[in-house]
Amino acid sequence: MSLTRQLTFAVLIAQSVRQIGGGLCDVSTKSTMLMQVTTKTEKQSLVGFEERQESATDSKRAWDKMFALATRATKHENTTSVQEGDIAFSLQDVSRHFKDMAQQEASNDLASTPDKATLKAIEDMVRQMEQGMDKEHASSQSVVDNAETLVQDCATAAHATLKDIAGLKRTMESGRVEHSACRTAEVGDRRDKEKACKAWDDYRMNPANNQAPLCISNKLTRPAISTKESVLKSEMESCIRSTDHWVSSLHEQLKSCDLLTTTHTNKTEDCKAKQRTFESSFCTYAAKLDDACDAQDVCRNSTIAGMKRVLVSEKNAEMVRKSEFEAGQKILCFINVFKVNASLKKQTLERCKSVEANDSKYNITYHSIPVAAVCNKESVVPCNSGWLQREYRSQSWHSQANMGACQACPSPKPAPTPSPPPQIGCKLKCHAGKHFEDYGGNCDTEKSLTGWNFIRKGDYQVLEDTCQKTSFKTLQWYYSWCGGRRGSRMFVDGSDHNGGWKQIAVGTIDAKTCGVHNMTNVQLDPSYHGKRYNWWRLRHNHNTHNHGALIGWIRIIS
Repeated sequence: MSLTRQLTFAVLIAQSVRQIGGGLCDVSTKSTMLMQVTTKTEKQSLVGFEERQESATDSKRAWDKMFALATRATKHENTTSVQEGDIAFSLQDVSRHFKDMAQQEASNDLASTPDKATLKAIEDMVRQMEQGMDKEHASSQSVVDNAETLVQDCATAAHATLKDIAGLKRTMESGRVEHSACRTAEVGDRRDKEKACKAWDDYRMNPANNQAPLCISNKLTRPAISTKESVLKSEMESCIRSTDHWVSSLHEQLKSCDLLTTTHTNKTEDCKAKQRTFESSFCTYAAKLDDACDAQDVCRNSTIAGMKRVLVSEKNAEMVRKSEFEAGQKILCFINVFKVNASLKKQTLERCKSVEANDSKYNITYHSIPVAAVCNKESVVPCNSGWLQREYRSQSWHSQANMGACQACPSPKPAPTPSPPPQIGCKLKCHAGKHFEDYGGNCDTEKSLTGWNFIRKGDYQVLEDTCQKTSFKTLQWYYSWCGGRRGSRMFVDGSDHNGGWKQIAVGTIDAKTCGVHNMTNVQLDPSYHGKRYNWWRLRHNHNTHNHGALIGWIRIIS
């Protein structure tokens, strides 16, 4: 590669971090930096540089021309195509070029030494790039920290939910204790009832107690009870007295049995109510616990996957950043070869070759995956065999308790039927339009600096869906300029015959990174009810940032 082309690359690298198109260039040192020299005039200028390399005067002129070329390129002047003449390079490439130039300078083989202003401009650009890398490092650390925080937030949310669920658990456990205590009392009441009723049975079946007084048969007849004869009356009254003692003794035994039977029956019904309360509270608690555990699992699965992706991405970025920083430090060092006296040039060159930049300031602190909140689902729930064994059958009172029917937990509600996924149509074909800039691409391009954009009211683009008619929810588009944020608010019109346009929505096409994006802040017209169209028209409303974004292609999302 010629000396002049090497120097041109160096200055283009430096100049690429200056303002581009009126806004600060968002240059990422994570990837190869790309500058395009596209017009025939610019290519011929580079060829001319090489042809005049032998002359010191022409070399000086080349340095000046190089700055003008870089400035023109960064302002996108005279750049109408990127189909040929693309030149890609990285900061490491420039470092190697400077090393070669510094070796020529130290050997006094360089035709012309760049002036101080040029060297200072390059130094300033390298330092400016370092400042950008410092910001990127801080951003990367923030991204890594945030990724760890998102995983930690899963446990934090689970802890908060489990704290609420602990109240449900206490209610359930209280219900368990109350039910068990009730059953214990029920068994006691049953024993008391059985004892009293057995005493009654024993008493009434004892021959000494089950023989009614003999006088009943002839002294307590109707004639005897209604007699007026004093002797018969006296005998009837005597029989009543002896019968009362016999009946009263029987009644006392029966009444005790009846009373304790009622007590036991009431206790049984009370226990059945407590059983239902306990089973219901257990179901409520177990369902909420399941939800909390499942929610944490879903959250962690998603955020841990994201954290792992971030770690891979940022480790790569860290490595690239350190490599770029070291290259920048090499460039600054090799520039010193041009500055020092001739006697010190070789010494300075050798020192620069072996210098190792301290890149520790770009070390990123990586985090281990945060632990999950302890969330153990209930292994058994009301009415299944394991639960019945644990809660009822293993209890001392179970064999003598009059259990109610177990109330199983309600079946979980089926998951709602998901909405059909958005349907993304094919790329729309461009027809008539009025633009601020049109760099070609025929509405189907992802190449940098191609496509079209808006800036003023009256700008529009007619597009055709050659695949099918579709309804409109939003649209997908490709941002084909990587130099920073641009955006505009625009109307969306629909038609089925490239005429008689119907306004159906207004939305925003705005982005700061090249790539695929969706229209945002979409507001459908109240009169639009999902009619399908195959002709579409975008009309500029107002700019949201600087001027409209450069659009490579568009698809309708229905």
